[in-house]
Amino acid sequence: MNWILWRQAYKIFVLGAAALLFAVAAWGQGSTGTITGTVTDPSGGVVAGATVTATNTGTGTEKKTVTDNSGSYSFVDLPPGMYTITSEAVGFRKTTLSAQRLIVASNLRLDVALEVGAVTESVTVDAASPQVNAEDAQLGRSITDIPSLPLLSTNGGRNALSLVGIQPGVTTNGGAQSPGAAVGPFEVNGQRSQANNFVLDGADANDLAINIPDAVDVISPNALGEFRVVTGPMKAEYGRNSGAVVESTIKSGSNSFHGQATEILRNKVLNANNFFQNAARNPRPPFSLNDFDANLGGPMIKNKTFFFASYLGFRRVFGVTNSGTVFTDQERAAILANGVPAAKAIVNITPRAADGGDTLFSAPKDSLNRDQGVLKIDHRFSNRNNFSVSYFTERSTENTPFAFQGPTIPGFGELDFVTYHNVSLQDTHTVSPNLVNQAVAAFHRRDQPGVFPANHTSPASLGFTGIIPDDPAAVGPPYISINSITIGNTYQGPQARRDNTWQYADSISWIRGRHTMKFGVDYRAFEQNQIFDFINNGYLGVSGDATNGGVIQMIPGLSGDPNAAAINDFAQGYVFGFYDQSNANKQGLRDKFFSAYAQDDFKIARNFTMNIGLRYDYGAPIIEIRDRVNTFRAGQQSAVFPTAPVGLVFPGDKGLSRSTYSRDRNNFGPRFGFAWDPTGKGKLSIRSGFGLFYNVPESELALQFLGSAPYGTQVVAFGVTDMTHPYQTSSNPLAQNPFPFKVAKPGDKFDFTSVAPVGITFMDPNFATPYAFQYDFQVQYQIGRNWLGDAAYVGSQGRKLENRRDINPGLYTPTATVVDDVNRGVYNINNPQDAAYGGAVFGGITAQLTDATSSYNSLQLSLEKRISHGLTLTNAYTWAHCIDTGSGLRVNSNPFSAKYDRGHCDTDVRHRYVGSVVYELPFFREQHGFLGHLLGGFNVATVVLLQSGLPFDILDGGDRSLTGAGDDRPDYIGGKVKFVDPRSNAFGRLNSYYDGTGGGTRDAAANPYFHRVGSGGSAAKGAGRYGNLGRNVFHGPGILNTDLSVSKSTRITERQSLVFRAEAFNFFNHTQFFNPGNSGGVDSINSPTFGRVTLARDPRLVQLSLHYMF
Repeated sequence: MNWILWRQAYKIFVLGAAALLFAVAAWGQGSTGTITGTVTDPSGGVVAGATVTATNTGTGTEKKTVTDNSGSYSFVDLPPGMYTITSEAVGFRKTTLSAQRLIVASNLRLDVALEVGAVTESVTVDAASPQVNAEDAQLGRSITDIPSLPLLSTNGGRNALSLVGIQPGVTTNGGAQSPGAAVGPFEVNGQRSQANNFVLDGADANDLAINIPDAVDVISPNALGEFRVVTGPMKAEYGRNSGAVVESTIKSGSNSFHGQATEILRNKVLNANNFFQNAARNPRPPFSLNDFDANLGGPMIKNKTFFFASYLGFRRVFGVTNSGTVFTDQERAAILANGVPAAKAIVNITPRAADGGDTLFSAPKDSLNRDQGVLKIDHRFSNRNNFSVSYFTERSTENTPFAFQGPTIPGFGELDFVTYHNVSLQDTHTVSPNLVNQAVAAFHRRDQPGVFPANHTSPASLGFTGIIPDDPAAVGPPYISINSITIGNTYQGPQARRDNTWQYADSISWIRGRHTMKFGVDYRAFEQNQIFDFINNGYLGVSGDATNGGVIQMIPGLSGDPNAAAINDFAQGYVFGFYDQSNANKQGLRDKFFSAYAQDDFKIARNFTMNIGLRYDYGAPIIEIRDRVNTFRAGQQSAVFPTAPVGLVFPGDKGLSRSTYSRDRNNFGPRFGFAWDPTGKGKLSIRSGFGLFYNVPESELALQFLGSAPYGTQVVAFGVTDMTHPYQTSSNPLAQNPFPFKVAKPGDKFDFTSVAPVGITFMDPNFATPYAFQYDFQVQYQIGRNWLGDAAYVGSQGRKLENRRDINPGLYTPTATVVDDVNRGVYNINNPQDAAYGGAVFGGITAQLTDATSSYNSLQLSLEKRISHGLTLTNAYTWAHCIDTGSGLRVNSNPFSAKYDRGHCDTDVRHRYVGSVVYELPFFREQHGFLGHLLGGFNVATVVLLQSGLPFDILDGGDRSLTGAGDDRPDYIGGKVKFVDPRSNAFGRLNSYYDGTGGGTRDAAANPYFHRVGSGGSAAKGAGRYGNLGRNVFHGPGILNTDLSVSKSTRITERQSLVFRAEAFNFFNHTQFFNPGNSGGVDSINSPTFGRVTLARDPRLVQLSLHYMF
């Protein structure tokens, strides 16, 4: 290799990067693609100086360039679409390649072989785009067959992004049984679900609060042109997160009018019944869904201005089958005859079971309405300048009968409203054939007054005159828990959000000799305005302590009632615990993100390309506009609030910034990769890449400050003797009602002891930017004309990942017993990162850290057949193993050692195979005559998923460690755990998955594998010790699922057709069980249902649709 050439390339690379750092704000992920190729003569020699023209067949736009000395050409920053390539050179015939599709964010290679002849002669070649990627080391796939594959209109609508699950390395969160029916986040190559980055027409489409897709996951699939998923080591232009990059584009108009109208229908008649519904002999619940949309695209001014417009309407009503505990007729009568007025009022708003018993079966209706609009306009000022603007908006309203973490009986539901606005403006200017500039400006808004109560019966009207809701607009019955009876509005809300994201962008692509370079910077500004009215109407916990302790006498009418003690306490107004909170602190969070990158695709030889890049990412620490946050610094006394307990400090105190944590400015991410075609024939490629990728922390971290003293307050009262004035207790009968709460100002002498224990969740002062190393080695081989095989090793290492740890756990002393909690709630002096502190003001002190790690290794195989003879096939298999010290923002089980939680990732799926088939039946394809129209146009598609199970954790169900965390795991006694099919009714128990539940008798001989820590002897033997069972040791049931689609297309005219489609998801109605315990992957030996599976995924669901296209 010529060293001078390397040195010149380096100078160009560095100087270009430096120049761009002072340019306009730039964007790294535009919605464009690249076409490259080589022009050769009949002998295979390169042709320099040939004129090459790329023509967009839809809009007529032409781009021209000239081949260099190596015969190569490149067109960068082209809008997605169909393109022909024409090459002209003296002494050769003018050659045109037939139209090929350019996908967003892809590199399409089209080589041209010229024939000797006069330039006035022309020839058209029916070219097939190559399948082997010999241009870069990136892993990924373009999803272009959205209309062909089964795609379920779920309870929330169709989500085209769910189809990312058909490629290797992807695991759906929660283990969705079907790629076409998946909802919610997904993980890629061992990265967390919050690590993905979503882009819509070049604009940010992420929900900053929890880093999941926003807007792009609800847009009509018929409005999307295509999308591309990049899963492997990405080039330097890609950033923000370490997971996948999902780039989507809205369709554009062309010189001819095209449109579509669709109606999708689902109802209960077409669905099978759930496994557990059948077992209980319950009928299918009511269900009705209509998903309809229409779109139109075409020219406004031919060859100049084009439009595309779309509308989607969605209406869904279904019955939510549920069972909940209610007052029996005996209990109702006793309370109404002898209870206090407030207790009687609660009984009167509580539904009654039909048989007068304690279990109410119900199927109230849940409704969701969505209306969505999309508009895109493209304008060509000249062949050198193109401009586009796209706008997306949606308004959705859901009325659900069972609120999030609310009662399991109807009457206390919630309303959720969400409105989206997304605007993207893009300008692409070709300065010269070798220099292209792309500018982007975008705005995104999410407006969501969510978790809003549907029941507005005020506490005062029910007799609870001492409870004053913090938010008068969200008043409702207080949340009351009487053993297993729950009544009232959820304590989780309302939670109102308005998020704004601004982007300003520009990028420059520069072709110089063998170098295709790209430089840019990226700027985004985020706003999140939120109020979270946690426990807005109070939380009353009734347990029967006053009755059992002899404080009060039993009222008449409860004789023989197993729940008599708790009912008696409630009837007379006695409450074990009362909780209330003020969140007058309405947060206004602000954040900024900046990055810069330089990238060079250096074609060292015709068959060898090197990808080199460097990216810098900087995310400013999140601030609150009024500085209403707090943090913890052991031993420091606050000057902002002098009466604060030692350790509780605020912005403005010595050494504290507005964000309370330090800036991380060291986020340089090198990228390196190569692509080599050893044969030079485009049939084989060997590729490898490496990169360092950083993640934008989600703003949910800062939301944990809501309600913290002195900007909010919380009340915890035990031994309440009058539930209508629950702040007064037997030990403190003169306690004052702190509500409505007045937010303190700096300098105020706020009484922190009045709100003790003070709980804190704070950002670690050394909170860093999470990052991951990614690497791969891949071999691709084209088999014949239409088959492509791919084998890859893909790995990643996550470092400084987000985590939480309680730094104020209870301390164990040798004299402590299982029931001894004297030493809990004292600041932990054993934690070496902090100084000693003692006192009783603090409760839990939770640090939000970046000390978690992850490791992922996988073998990824795929075999694909490009469409020929009407048949397309894809096969993807992944063997993977993922290990981490915590998946997501969870509190460490052992606050003294993060290694205690090192185990399989929550999404550790060892084996996953996904295959898809799309086949156009071979008879009467032209549909001539009556018989042709009747029998022609049939298409069959299927997606098959085989997947091993997700891991689950087993907990002790107690607190033998005496830390107060309650996440202890049991001791594993030994022996091979026997797993069975939950349908087998093994061990004499319905839905068992493994042996040894003991029916909740966790220390009995019936549980041969897991015992509580210290069981079988003195209880003190277990005090202060953690169980020896690791985290996520066992894996749950796997998935075997088949989706099937059959469609019939009938041609009306040359340009019009009508398509009827029938789709069945889980076609064979195979029961797909969730893990034992709860759907979150946790099973407790303290539970009567330990070892049993209680939830199953969807049964067979059938969807019918009609599509008119022209």
